[in-house]
Amino acid sequence: MIRQLQQIIRKVVTRSKTDQKMLKSYKIPDQDPDPVMRVSNGGFLTYANPAVYLLLEHWCSTGSMVWRTIKKVLSNGVLLRTEMEAEGSVFQFTFEPEENKEYVTIYGND
Repeated sequence: MIRQLQQIIRKVVTRSKTDQKMLKSYKIPDQDPDPVMRVSNGGFLTYANPAVYLLLEHWCSTGSMVWRTIKKVLSNGVLLRTEMEAEGSVFQFTFEPEENKEYVTIYGND
């Protein structure tokens, strides 16, 4: 009985440490100098780190290319890498669909 209780306590402690690491990792995109965003299949920006805001104005004027890429990734369900010019720089973007095809997470590198 004591041995079983010790095993349960170990599992709880291990799970707690894992949960704490996951919570810390959620803050990382906010600190990333490169753009990280999530767009729903309805076209809504559901997450954007501060670096994205520099691109939003540019994308509003050329947004159809970005939206076509998002729709393509959602329909195919396959990760896509592409280059796009914005703000005088060339960015490589990775469009990563979520398994349920509800949204695409977009990672940019300058």
